[in-house]
Amino acid sequence: MFTTKNIFKVMQDARSPTMIKVAQAELFRFQTTTNYSTKSTLPTFNIFGVRFTSSSSSSSATAQKLAECGKETSLKSATRGGYETYSAPRKVNYWLTVYKQLAKFRLSALVVSTSAAGFVLGSDENINWEGLAWTCIGTMAASSCANTFNQLSEIKYDALMKRTHLRPLPSARISPAHALAFAALMGVGGVSILACKTNELTAGLGAANIWLYAAIYTPLKQISVINTWVGALVGAIPPLMGWAAARGELDPQAGALAAVLYFWQLPHFLALAWMFKDDYALGKHRMLSIVDTTGRRTAASALRNCVYLLPVGLFSYAVGLTTLPFAVEAAAVTSYMGFYAFKFYSSPSTASARMLFRSSLLHLPILMTAMIIHRIPMKVGEEQPMNLPEWMPSWQGMMVLAESVLPIRIESSIASNSASEEKSISAKNANGSFEVDIAPFPFISVPHFPSMSCPSRAVCDKDDETDLNKT
Repeated sequence: MFTTKNIFKVMQDARSPTMIKVAQAELFRFQTTTNYSTKSTLPTFNIFGVRFTSSSSSSSATAQKLAECGKETSLKSATRGGYETYSAPRKVNYWLTVYKQLAKFRLSALVVSTSAAGFVLGSDENINWEGLAWTCIGTMAASSCANTFNQLSEIKYDALMKRTHLRPLPSARISPAHALAFAALMGVGGVSILACKTNELTAGLGAANIWLYAAIYTPLKQISVINTWVGALVGAIPPLMGWAAARGELDPQAGALAAVLYFWQLPHFLALAWMFKDDYALGKHRMLSIVDTTGRRTAASALRNCVYLLPVGLFSYAVGLTTLPFAVEAAAVTSYMGFYAFKFYSSPSTASARMLFRSSLLHLPILMTAMIIHRIPMKVGEEQPMNLPEWMPSWQGMMVLAESVLPIRIESSIASNSASEEKSISAKNANGSFEVDIAPFPFISVPHFPSMSCPSRAVCDKDDETDLNKT
């Protein structure tokens, strides 16, 4: 026997046209099997813009109206609220609204802002404003593509959640085929713009991020709590795209940008996940806030990543990205967010999580603005001077250290003044010699080792005797 709670859930699911017939059948079953004298009654709710009440007499009318809506499944159905009667300007506004929601415009705008910050920080004294504009356009299109693919994969889950059930796809304001075409157009267009107007490295990062978000992060949301950390990795790539667009390569300084975005996202989204943990449970998402009933693990993870953010300003100064005052300002701003993370840890609640979430919304724009204000223009065609501590060894010092520790002798022929010059390391040990070609990270080639096999026992024993006689 179906309870009113079951039927209410079915009615919520019925916002998706593919579930109308199921909802209709369940309603008729509810009408014929439920005792209407029970204390539990259907609450008031809306489906397809039609208001239904808790009276038992309305059950038949509810099912009938659902059936009428289910007869017409085209885009000009009752779910569109009389779209065919709209004027031309209203239709344009309708589709602009739908596309903005598919692209998650505010989230994409945040992604574009971090990419723009990466471009500015990676520039020299003269910023290429045209290149910056093309980078922003390409990044916006790529982000829109990834967000649309995300919604296409989660239609049935979005229909279950209060935060997402009115999105274009679960509310049937656009068909999946139409949304797929929009995603493809944005993806191909965005990556093409980045490839033609910036460089191949930026386009490759954009394409990889679309794949990582749509093919890895999105499915993980229903599988493992690790999805939050994978999502943070996705958010750390856009500033690298901006840097690559300005420089044509990824330097150590770009790591400071990626670190800021990665460690910032975790307190931000962990607080959000705790605020809406019940909604995420309805959507069958595997979030840390759902498996963590006390909230201490969620809050501890948020606090821990705030601590990780503290030395990022000092690291930015050490690698020559910003001046020293930024290190002080970054620590102060991060301490402000860390204070609310500590309050969330001390007393996990929706209120404390909301305060942490709001502080994170202030943290990122303030930190990125300060980073741009205190930036050190990048050198063109040469390495950026760093402010490394005296105790930290240089590359040559690390090579000497390796020779003293490892049982091999390393002879380096690395030229530090040319990034494109071929690099090689020759190493010798007791088993022979080999060469390693050091290509730009992450395309490091595999070392070619000599054969370690022995042709016969007699030959090997003879070689061992010869070696002993020499010693």
